[in-house]
Amino acid sequence: MSPKEKAQGATNTEGLPTNTNAVNSGTADYSSKAFFKLQASFAMEGHLLRRTESTDCALSYVAERWGQARAPRTLDEVSGFLVQIGGAV
Repeated sequence: MSPKEKAQGATNTEGLPTNTNAVNSGTADYSSKAFFKLQASFAMEGHLLRRTESTDCALSYVAERWGQARAPRTLDEVSGFLVQIGGAV
């Protein structure tokens, strides 16, 4: 990756920033930890949980299984859906 790409906020294959300075606030760190915990819980239930970040830094979430997808808007909605499918938060 070139220095120019890094400066422009390049993302990895999961749509997450590759430059860790972009995600330096305490809130972002908490939200990342919460997301990865939820992602593991979804995996235990046989679901895939992904998140993407748009150019305006808005996060979006997608939970998938068997070709069906649901797009909760917040981590609270993600947690609620996890409970619906029988997972533990």
